[in-house]
Amino acid sequence: MLKHTGKFAAVSVLIATLTLLSACSTFSRMEQGLDALVGKQDKTAFLILGKPASQTNTNNYKQYTWLIHRPDVAIEQVTINRYNTIESLPLFETLRHKQLDLVNNFCEIKLTADHRGTINSWSYDGNSEGCRDYIHRLGSFFQRHRDIAMYSDVSKGLASPFTK
Repeated sequence: MLKHTGKFAAVSVLIATLTLLSACSTFSRMEQGLDALVGKQDKTAFLILGKPASQTNTNNYKQYTWLIHRPDVAIEQVTINRYNTIESLPLFETLRHKQLDLVNNFCEIKLTADHRGTINSWSYDGNSEGCRDYIHRLGSFFQRHRDIAMYSDVSKGLASPFTK
């Protein structure tokens, strides 16, 4: 009979929870950067994200798509506790081994711009590892954009929309 220990299950749940929480904060940086692109020219997005994988033109709108698919292998430590009897003597053993799991790290970002190239909407799909490069680039752009807006607003005597 094979059993996973309660301790192993608790650690697995904790790791999964921390991973989800870090992914949420990571994606919020990307969302802030994407929000900061709205109203900017599409050339700004090209400078930040690089050349899009595709561009579609429809009814006075342009849709740009950036896409990453990066298969990877994750190594997971697996612990199995086994209880058995041999000639009515109890035998308890713990088996530990590493297991390889195939992971598809992906990220897709779509930006829509009007016929003049002004970005007006965005969407994305993906996981934190697949979006890592875009998260970093967009987070840095947001930080620079926020700092410039704060400096500009302070110099004009206005409250910045980025301050809390």
